[in-house]
Amino acid sequence: MAHHHAHQAQLHAMQLAIIVLLAIATTPATALADCGRDGITILGSPDEHDDACEAVGEVIGHFADGGLVIDLRVTIRFQPSVAIERDGDEAASPANGEPRLASGFYHVARREIWMTRSTSVWAHRRRPWNLPWDRQLALSILKHEIVHAIIYQLLGADHRKLPRAWHEALAYAVQIELMDADLRTRVLAQYPRRDAFSSTLHVNDIVYGIDPDSFAVAAYWTYVQGGRMAFLRRAIGLQFEMIDMDHMPP
Repeated sequence: MAHHHAHQAQLHAMQLAIIVLLAIATTPATALADCGRDGITILGSPDEHDDACEAVGEVIGHFADGGLVIDLRVTIRFQPSVAIERDGDEAASPANGEPRLASGFYHVARREIWMTRSTSVWAHRRRPWNLPWDRQLALSILKHEIVHAIIYQLLGADHRKLPRAWHEALAYAVQIELMDADLRTRVLAQYPRRDAFSSTLHVNDIVYGIDPDSFAVAAYWTYVQGGRMAFLRRAIGLQFEMIDMDHMPP
């Protein structure tokens, strides 16, 4: 009888060990101490973790160098695909309405960045600026989403006062600024005649919607011409003429 109980105890212990090992195997890898930053959570493979930590550190450092120090709080989730509802305010699964696939998306309410894995079959059909999808391009898109997260956190409840096109312009500008030098050269070469916006009134949803890639390049040159982070600080301080297309009369 005692032998039977001992055998059951051994089986129970083995079952518990298997459950623990399975849980560890199926849990997404996380970086050491969330990249060493409180408030940062990354869910993805070890390589995705390293890339995310690099991106977070670079973008936070860029803002700090420009006088905007922030204790960023965000979760970054790497997924096979990311779908966004048409209104762009929330992310949804393909079963909900008619969402569009995206490389990345910042979910404001959840303080989460949803990133399509760079190894995704769908992602390799993406060609921003007509360039082939690779790790450097994917990393730059992640930085774009991190910029969104920082600006939303800096603005807090006032984030809607900055029109959507301005959120995109600033994220694109910093994204291109922080690109690997070779990638930035290839991006800008796609629009050799694209200059800075002649007026900040051109930063609006219509211009953005016509050609987002061209809009991004113009936003970058406007950012450079305006003094880089000094330009960004003025923009989030709403110190420009701005058109909010969501509030235009019918």
